[in-house]
Amino acid sequence: MENSILKITSDTVGVISVLDKRTGKTWFAGDCPIIIRCFNVNEDRLKEVCLPAGQGCYVEKIDSDSKVEMIYRCSETGIIFHIEYTLSGNEVDIRIPTCKIEETDPNFRLLSIVPLAMFGYTPTGQPGYMLLPNYSGVICRFDKNVTKRHGNLVYNHQSQWEDFAVMPVWGVVNDDSAFIGIVTGGEFDTEIIAELNQGVKRSNSVYPCFHYRYGKADKIDEVDRVARYCFLTGKDADYAGMARAYRDYLITNKNIRLLKDRLPNNPGLDYSVGAYDFIKVFCASKKPSRDGRGELEIYTTFQEVERMLDSFKEVGIEKASIILVGWNSEGHDGKYPTRLPVEPCLGGEDGLRKLIEHAKSLNYQITLHDNYADAYEGAPDWKPDDISKDRDGWLIRGGVWAGGQSYIICPEEGLKFAQRDLPKIKELGINGFYYLDAMVQPPRICFDKKHSHAASRRAYAEGVRKIALVARNVFGSCAIENNMDFMSDVIDGVAQTQVATNQFMVDNEFVRDYIDEHVPFYQIVYHGIIRYHLYDAGSAEYGDQREGLLREIEYGALPRVALTYRQHQEFGDSYLERLSDMSKQYETLCKELGYLQLELIENHRKIADGVFETTYSDGTGIIVDYDKGSYNITK
Repeated sequence: MENSILKITSDTVGVISVLDKRTGKTWFAGDCPIIIRCFNVNEDRLKEVCLPAGQGCYVEKIDSDSKVEMIYRCSETGIIFHIEYTLSGNEVDIRIPTCKIEETDPNFRLLSIVPLAMFGYTPTGQPGYMLLPNYSGVICRFDKNVTKRHGNLVYNHQSQWEDFAVMPVWGVVNDDSAFIGIVTGGEFDTEIIAELNQGVKRSNSVYPCFHYRYGKADKIDEVDRVARYCFLTGKDADYAGMARAYRDYLITNKNIRLLKDRLPNNPGLDYSVGAYDFIKVFCASKKPSRDGRGELEIYTTFQEVERMLDSFKEVGIEKASIILVGWNSEGHDGKYPTRLPVEPCLGGEDGLRKLIEHAKSLNYQITLHDNYADAYEGAPDWKPDDISKDRDGWLIRGGVWAGGQSYIICPEEGLKFAQRDLPKIKELGINGFYYLDAMVQPPRICFDKKHSHAASRRAYAEGVRKIALVARNVFGSCAIENNMDFMSDVIDGVAQTQVATNQFMVDNEFVRDYIDEHVPFYQIVYHGIIRYHLYDAGSAEYGDQREGLLREIEYGALPRVALTYRQHQEFGDSYLERLSDMSKQYETLCKELGYLQLELIENHRKIADGVFETTYSDGTGIIVDYDKGSYNITK
C-alpha cells in the first residue's frame, strides 16, 4: 500500500516496514513481529509463539491503495486472528477484530497478541529517543549499555502504580523523523513494552501488546484492539510534535472540547479562569489506624477558615477556590461512603453555610474534597456487597487511612452514593467545581457476578466516568486527583500531574533504567482543555519555592497549596507561612499569565542548560531560566 506520503511493504512472511517518502526514512519491525501468548490448559503453563515462523500467513487485499487484511493461523495452538492495516495520509491503523479471533483447539486459550514487535527499533548509539507514557511524559535515549525489558499496562496495574503510566501513547524519534503510536481501541488491556539493547543489533524499541485475558477462564472484552501510528517529520519530529498530533486526534475523535468553548453558560467554570483555584484547607482527621478509631484532631474550624480568607484577600488574591478537606463526618477519610452530616466539631452545617456566605462576600468560592473510591467497615453505609471483589472472591483493599482499612468500592455501586449525596451537598451553597479525591486509581477488575457490569478494567473505568459526570452535572464542573487520560472528556481539572521523579521513587527500576528526562507531553496536549497543577511544586522535588514557581511557569500550570490554620507536618503548612508565596503565585500565574489558560501550547524546547521556552497559540513565548546564566535566543 502507498500514497504520496507513506509506503507500507510486507515481505513474504508478513514482516511490515513503512517508508516515509518525505525523508526517505524506513521504519522496520523486528525479525519476529507477531507474538502470541497462550495458556496451555493440558500442561498448565504459558506458551509463547512467534509468527510468522513456519506458520501459515495468508493475505487478503481489500483495497490495494488503502487497506490490507492479513490472516494468521497458528498451527501449534489452533488460534486464528486477522490484522487489518489501513493507510490514510501520514497515519496507519492496525486493527485486530475481536469477532474474528478463533480458538480452534480447546487446549489453548489466547492471552495476548503483539502485532508489531519492535517496530521502529533503533540501535544503541543513534540520535533520538523513545517517548514513554509515564508521569507527564518521559524520554529514554538510545545510549544505554544495559539490556532491559519493561512493560506497563496503560493506566497501570496496581502493582506498578509508582510508574504512573497514564496515557495510551508511545513514540520514537530518530534524526528528522518520528512517529507517535496511539491506542485507539482496547486501551485498558494494552501494555506498552519498552526494550533496551536487545540482540546483536543492540536494538531499542517501544511497542504495544494487546491483552485479551489475565486468566484462562476470563471472558474477552469484546472491543477491537487498535493502534494508530502517526508519522512525523521536520519540526514535528519531537515530543512536542507528537503531543500536537495526539491533541489533534483527541479533538477530532474523542469529544474533547477546548476550555474556552465550555465557558459560556457555565459561570462556575468561567470564574476559575484567572483564579487561584486550588487552595486545600485541611480541617480535621484522625491518625491512621487499622480499626479507624483514632481521636479526631481539629486543624482548622470553619470559623478559622473565614479568617484565612480575609488574609488571602489582604495579600491581593482577588479570586480563589478553597477546597475543604475533612469537612465530612469524622473528618478526612473518616467514614466513607458515609459523608454527611457535616462534621459538628468544625461548626456543622450552620458553620459551613456561614463560611460559604463569607467567601461569596469576598468573591471566593468554597468547594469540597470528596471520595467515592474508598469505603470503611465502620461507616453506617458499609455493605460488603458494594466492594469490588477479586477473582478469588476477596474484597479488594486499599491503604490504611484515618477511617481504618479501606476497601475499593465497585464504581458501579459507588455511583448510587454520588447520586444520593451530591445534590444534597449542592444545596449547602457550594458554588465552585467539585473535587473527587482518589480518582482515578489503577483500574481494578471486579469479579462480583451480582454487580451489573462486565469483569473488565474497562467496566471499572466506565463506572468512574459516570461518577465524575454526576459531579459535573450537579456542580457545573469537576476536578480529579490524578491525570488518567481516559477521564479527559468528563472533567475540567486535574489536581496533580507528575513532572518529576518523586524522591521516594529513586530506587524504582523503571526510574533508574528508563527515564533520562521528564518532558511536558501531557501539558502540551491538554493546556487550554484541562486546568492542571503540578505535584508538590515548591517541595524538595523542585529544589525550592522559586524553582517550583518557575516549573509552573514553564509547564503552563496553575498554583496549588495545602494549608492548615494550625501547623501540621502531614497535612499542610500554616497558612501564615505561605501567604507571601501564594501572593507571588497568584500575581504571576493567575493575573499576569492567566489569559494563557485559554490558549494551546504549541511548542516547548530547551534553549540552553537550565533554559526552556514554551510557545502558545496566540504567539506568546515564555522563557524560563533556572540557572540565572547568559544565553542567546535563536528561532
